[in-house]
Amino acid sequence: QPGSPGGPESTGNTANPSPSGGVPTPPKCPDYVPYASVFGGPTDGGPPPPGETGPGMWYFDLCAKGFTQGMATGVNWFPSSQPPTSSAPSPATAAAKARSQLQLPSPTPLLSPSGTGFVNLPEQLAVDPAIWTVVQTTAQACNAVGCTSATASAVPSEVVWTTDGHTVTCTGSFAAGRPVPPASLPGSCQYTYRLSSASQSSPDGLPNDRAFPVTASVVWTVIWWTAAPGDGGILDALYTSTTVPLRVAEVESVIR
Repeated sequence: QPGSPGGPESTGNTANPSPSGGVPTPPKCPDYVPYASVFGGPTDGGPPPPGETGPGMWYFDLCAKGFTQGMATGVNWFPSSQPPTSSAPSPATAAAKARSQLQLPSPTPLLSPSGTGFVNLPEQLAVDPAIWTVVQTTAQACNAVGCTSATASAVPSEVVWTTDGHTVTCTGSFAAGRPVPPASLPGSCQYTYRLSSASQSSPDGLPNDRAFPVTASVVWTVIWWTAAPGDGGILDALYTSTTVPLRVAEVESVIR
């Protein structure tokens, strides 16, 4: 509506069963706080929308930041006689903040043969097993009413490889809450090149070093929880990746 500020787009996170198997507590939505408390500075969101003549105030729904909820309506005007009911940020809001603060390592590709592969010879695909670990952090979300804390934990679940325009997925598993590599080195995932890399670009400019870019992307499953029983769920996955060159040669054989 004219004269009203716009709210940010929301993403597609939803609450799911908690890691402990309990019933999750959904985000408390809407979760209105004064506009200035979110966007800072002296601004109060501007003049009221058309048709509103009495005193009032712009409020922002915290649920519109990172979550898709049926009641998440972004920025809204409320007359002073009917202010919204305020509460501390929901646990899911704190969980989204914790997710954004996770510091995840990038994979180190381990290829066999390394450096140079060969047409019609399976290339073994694996990553350094050091990445198969649990990474977690705790964050606090606050507003004028109070603060809420939540912990987000990320574990690698699979590696998606991009070769010469094709993809290969190596799926891992979990044991006692710990990630397990898809396979022991050099890895059970493999890809067979059918063409040499002679038509590709060269990473160092030398024609004999023309190579395919090979990208290893680790998919991290992210869960969250709080100290309160039943609070928890699954957030959108995170990704880290590394790209390395692989020269693919073609060996010709002569039958006598």
